[in-house]
Amino acid sequence: MLGINQEFIFNENRARVGRGSGLYSKDATDGKYALLLPLIEVPFIKETLNTVEIKVASSDTISKIEGSRTLEEAEAPVYLHRDVLRVLESVSGKTLHLLSKSSDETGFTFDGSVSYTPDSAKMDEAWQGTIKITPLTKPQYVDDVYGLCKPTAKFASGIPANVQLETTTGVETIAFTCDPSDATVTASTNASGVVTATVENGAVKITGVSAGSGVVALKATKEGYASWETTIHVVVPQATE
Repeated sequence: MLGINQEFIFNENRARVGRGSGLYSKDATDGKYALLLPLIEVPFIKETLNTVEIKVASSDTISKIEGSRTLEEAEAPVYLHRDVLRVLESVSGKTLHLLSKSSDETGFTFDGSVSYTPDSAKMDEAWQGTIKITPLTKPQYVDDVYGLCKPTAKFASGIPANVQLETTTGVETIAFTCDPSDATVTASTNASGVVTATVENGAVKITGVSAGSGVVALKATKEGYASWETTIHVVVPQATE
């Protein structure tokens, strides 16, 4: 009677879930890898093997031998908002020490540069773009990357991307939570003559100064964690008589 060897029947789902996967870059301050930016897909560098044909005059057989290897550029889609664009602008064109990390703590390290191209955006849909990684070195497999990486101090609650104050000197208070919960949050603005921002008791207080617009940046930090910054665009209206 024909049978099936039960030893080889299993439900292999450990590689199917990508939670925890990501593209990391090495922090020059402590040599640890930190999340570079949130991606829709995690890109990976592929290697193409070129072959050379060998023909011997005394034989009708053509054989092939391995030739050079070519590292191909990798691309991945990404949501483009101010937080991500600021990161991309800060690293664009620079040589980075990168790590493609899987959820099971395996990974590949390599050097490369990152560039990006915005894609067309439809009305009322999230703007997306494409990042391109140009490799400079061959990816090296690492069996356990856990000790090479550090977590990121991030905002666990939703932060609005846009705020419009009701009056020129109006105030908007936005509560937030962080992960980890004891992360320190600081606020800054690129237009202090238009809007100010202060952090107190788990909330950011945004206050209008004069008509115009500005960007408030909230930065979460904690010892042993990579910092993360999120931004709010603030519109301050003209004073009404």
